[in-house]
Amino acid sequence: MRITNNIILHNTTGNINGNKVNVNNLNNQMTSQKKIQRPSENPVIAVRSLRLRTTLSEIDQYYENNIPDAESWMKVTETALANMKRILTDIRTQCTYGASDQITADDRKTILTQLEKLRDQVYAEGNADYALNYNEILAIMKAKDVELEPAENTYQDSTIFGKFYGNSGGVTDSVLEYMKETEQNEDIKVCKANGAAECKKALMFLQRGRLPEDFIEGMACEGGCVGGPSRNEEIIKARKVRETMIKSADDRKITDNLKRYDMDSFSMHR
Repeated sequence: MRITNNIILHNTTGNINGNKVNVNNLNNQMTSQKKIQRPSENPVIAVRSLRLRTTLSEIDQYYENNIPDAESWMKVTETALANMKRILTDIRTQCTYGASDQITADDRKTILTQLEKLRDQVYAEGNADYALNYNEILAIMKAKDVELEPAENTYQDSTIFGKFYGNSGGVTDSVLEYMKETEQNEDIKVCKANGAAECKKALMFLQRGRLPEDFIEGMACEGGCVGGPSRNEEIIKARKVRETMIKSADDRKITDNLKRYDMDSFSMHR
């Protein structure tokens, strides 16, 4: 094979361009501290990076939240057990004193009253809990005669779709509205499953290949998250008040709200 000057020039140019690309990639890696800029550059590394990020998030969750919570639970339980031991000791003392033949009937009535109070203390310690739910907070406020005054409905930080996000079907409506605003004219059918029973039914149809919709939005709580166990009012009453307040919101768009946030400042991967 005859090696010409053009072949030598072509190979040299190719090598120089290849080295320039490699240098540019290395500069990008040094500047961004990332080995790849897009998942398509190296899917294997991208998958490994996502797995590592997930693992680190789980470790942070265990170290920063789960372990302190577990320690707090153990302290509450230990305190409750110590108090119950003290109360049971007092009960035994009272019972021993009441078994004496030298006390009067009035003394025994006094002992009975004290035993009833000690019994209630045992029940209270047995119900010791680390976290308060909304119903317990509401009960405390009622016991202390705390009355909340209604606030003016001036908080308009999200769109109507954002406010309806916690309702059954709210996620679907938000996604479809965003697609409409960004001119993504796709014919998408979504099954809105309201409550655990409807979720189970939709999954059963999906498993048997009889689900006509493309996606399933499932809310285990009837009415959505707003009808969950954290509510402190009846579902129908709370829904009526909530919908009345939401209808008074302004008509800003989802895309307008998204412009207020730097989408690169947080990760959408969990």
